[in-house]
Amino acid sequence: PLQQVPDARAPRRDRRRAAAQRDPGED
Repeated sequence: PLQQVPDARAPRRDRRRAAAQRDPGED
């Protein structure tokens, strides 16, 4: 899934979305 793309490749917005998936509350 897109959420599993490396943070270095993902845009900042996607990095935040990925962080929200890993740690609820970051959203």
